[in-house]
Amino acid sequence: MKKIFSIIAFMSMAMLVSCNDAQSKAESTAKSFLEANANADFAEAKKYCDANAAMMIGMLEGMIDAAKKEEIKSKDIKINIISTEVKDNTAVVKYKVVSKGSPETSEKQLDLIKEGEDWKVTLGNKTPNGSTAPTAPAPSAEAPATAPAQ
Repeated sequence: MKKIFSIIAFMSMAMLVSCNDAQSKAESTAKSFLEANANADFAEAKKYCDANAAMMIGMLEGMIDAAKKEEIKSKDIKINIISTEVKDNTAVVKYKVVSKGSPETSEKQLDLIKEGEDWKVTLGNKTPNGSTAPTAPAPSAEAPATAPAQ
């Protein structure tokens, strides 16, 4: 009986550690992605995205000129992670954005999917857990109405 209890206790602890590790990695990916966007570092942000999201970030990057990037960087944006929920190969990270001179924003959500061993941000498409990711990747960036003249 002691042996069975020990096995059950060990299995329970292993599952708990595994879940916390997945949650921690998903949250870390989300925070890195959001911070890169908040600093207008879109090349860095793409590293944390699936292919579709990386393409969308690339399009956004092409629409934002150097002056707008500097404006984004000057806002001194902080990301506050509220919660992270992992279910199978998907994760939902809820967060708030705080910037210098602005009130805290409402709660936002970022969806992630697991690709191999890595968590990747997914944007503008339905994830397996049924939620829809936001289509605006940068928490503070507002794309200009038209692309800058080339």
